[in-house]
Amino acid sequence: MNLRKVDDSFAVTGQITPEQMQAVADAGFKSIVCARPDDEEPGQPNFVDVARAAETLGLAITHIPVSGMLGEGQVIRFR
Repeated sequence: MNLRKVDDSFAVTGQITPEQMQAVADAGFKSIVCARPDDEEPGQPNFVDVARAAETLGLAITHIPVSGMLGEGQVIRFR
């Protein structure tokens, strides 16, 4: 996991796996926004598996899949 801090309350990274969720919680994060569509790349975990792992640790998680350009609805949901 290569976390890149944007500011004191926001960071970005590539795909998080269920196995990495404990490290996310240990780092102090409280919520996750997953922008990757399921099956975007071979071997990528499905959102439902990532969400289960997050929720067992008390992390809030939202799925806003983006493929290509962001649409207005996605921007509103990210906000």
